[in-house]
Amino acid sequence: MLAYRFRHPEFRLESKLSDISRGGIESFLDGLAQKQVFSGNVLEIGAGRLRENYKRFAPRATNYWRSDIRLWPESTLELICDCTSTPFRDRSMDGIICCEVLEHVPESLAAMAEIGRILKPEGRLAVTVPFFYPLHGVDREDRGDYWRFTPGNLKNLLRPHFDLLYENRTHMFFPGDPFVVNIQTLWKRKSG
Repeated sequence: MLAYRFRHPEFRLESKLSDISRGGIESFLDGLAQKQVFSGNVLEIGAGRLRENYKRFAPRATNYWRSDIRLWPESTLELICDCTSTPFRDRSMDGIICCEVLEHVPESLAAMAEIGRILKPEGRLAVTVPFFYPLHGVDREDRGDYWRFTPGNLKNLLRPHFDLLYENRTHMFFPGDPFVVNIQTLWKRKSG
């Protein structure tokens, strides 16, 4: 890829990684929608301006809340809140979708604890995180992009309260190469 970049100055690595990452995420989410994984009370964390997940999952949901930490221009959200402290009762959500959010949360352990608090036993959690990906969403004080989660780290964080149902990795060059651009996982909240 580096040799190609030097020979073709129009090549933009950040743009290419974004395309690869987005393709993997979209494929994962489309698969969850086709399998009708989410129904009942569903919360989408970090919805921002995008409405694709709403279109995918809201038709089967009894209630579907789109949340973010702030209101973005041209966005329509049902809830403005920090994902480390939501207004929902304990064990009130049947499903939570958290795509490309955890890397932006300074207190990722607090976010995981809050997700565990509001998700019902047997409830589903979809998490996607970047791995080999440029810094993004960073402000002048270098805040906004705090973490990169390895597959093992993500499992260590979630396994105390969740069972892994499915994991996929989007690779940069070919399936199975060591350059993982993005990780997509589906979890089930443990009963206890």
